[in-house]
Amino acid sequence: DKYLLGIIELDDKGWFRHRSHVADVLAAVSRAAAPGGATVVVFVHGWHHSARAADTNLLDFRTTLADLYDEMQLPIYRSARRELKMSEEPLVIGLYVGWRGRSLPWIFDYLTFWDRKAAAIRVGHGDTTELFARLDRLCRDDDTGRPNSNTLLTVGHSFDAQLVYAAQSDPLK
Repeated sequence: DKYLLGIIELDDKGWFRHRSHVADVLAAVSRAAAPGGATVVVFVHGWHHSARAADTNLLDFRTTLADLYDEMQLPIYRSARRELKMSEEPLVIGLYVGWRGRSLPWIFDYLTFWDRKAAAIRVGHGDTTELFARLDRLCRDDDTGRPNSNTLLTVGHSFDAQLVYAAQSDPLK
């Protein structure tokens, strides 16, 4: 009830595992975000993690989204949204980007440091660039090309800060 959550998975080469699923998730974000403005938070998990339902990064991200929603219920934020002609009710949308950060079981996964670091950079130069560009357009403009009231925040944890940087650096250049 407090937030919407979409999960997008990438393979080790940086390609979407299920392109149709990505289209569905982005369409849902577009529909939800359009009416009164939304806060869209993208989180790319860290080394040793994945998009599995029980992954601790995913569970923590869910908690963070719920906490953000609760914080946005404070009167000061409701008043600001009203003044900006936005919906008074906050809308929090989370997008969890998963890839194979964990590649070996148990303690053996610590032997994958260099492999996973290189994979994070490789994944960042794949479809992640397209995903971030599409999210930016979606959160920046409405259907008429006018600016809207959405906010987009992208967070990368551990090696995935490198992944986010790799995906964003080429378009920024």
